[in-house]
Amino acid sequence: MDRSVDVSDLRSVILNSVNQLQEKFEIHNFSGRTKAPGEYSELIVNGMGGSALPAEIILSGFFQLSDNQKLAPIFIHRSYGASRRLGENSLVVSISYSGNTEETVSAYKASLRQGVPSIAIAAGGELIKLAQEYNQPYVVLPQPDEAFQPRYGEFRPSRSERF
Repeated sequence: MDRSVDVSDLRSVILNSVNQLQEKFEIHNFSGRTKAPGEYSELIVNGMGGSALPAEIILSGFFQLSDNQKLAPIFIHRSYGASRRLGENSLVVSISYSGNTEETVSAYKASLRQGVPSIAIAAGGELIKLAQEYNQPYVVLPQPDEAFQPRYGEFRPSRSERF
């Protein structure tokens, strides 16, 4: 493709996006936790825009499993504060690439205040700081450089940064 038209090389990003599904990420602050996924009555995903996309993908492909009681119902919360479905048997996953999306941080704080098991997924920011402060599980997403656009969703490791 002519680089004068595709200056960001978006074509390669799109063609290589499937490789992201093979990435492995470490869950920090998870050791010693033994509660099995089957013990939760629902999964609440806090996220705005593309950050809610993983839940949307799961819902589109696996929605029938919850009818068979093989998968807890999944709800997406795209607002400030706690989801109205938040309860003591909920599992909360809060996703914000920057870690600073106001609505997601607000919802994550609400789950922490209620003592509900919560997982943060971000490249850094307030979500990761809160997870560390409250000793909650979290996943740090790679941020290859300051110009990285999470909406493209591709990670290109530098030469010194190989998994």
